[in-house]
Amino acid sequence: MNLAAPPSRPIVGNPEDAAYRLIGVESVKTPEGCAGADWFVYRIAQGINAITGYRRGNHESVRGEAETIVVALNERREWKKSKVSPTDRRKAAAAVRAAAAESELPP
Repeated sequence: MNLAAPPSRPIVGNPEDAAYRLIGVESVKTPEGCAGADWFVYRIAQGINAITGYRRGNHESVRGEAETIVVALNERREWKKSKVSPTDRRKAAAAVRAAAAESELPP
């Protein structure tokens, strides 16, 4: 098994719009300094970005954990895309302050 650097060319056409995806899960020898014989390596890619991780367990459990990581990474990407701009945040904060000031005025 080759754990060399990630590919130098994009795995997908447009890295900016590419979602993270699980490339594969493979059984590997026990990493140095670790115990057990049930180790797997998983690979996740997004454009030219690559993530390699190691987990213990059986193939199904490691694949499930890696897929959970992929879902979380993609949700994080979507959250960042939908973040409110600083200008919108300032307007919202000003509206909250104005509403609070109005509620403190005597009738």
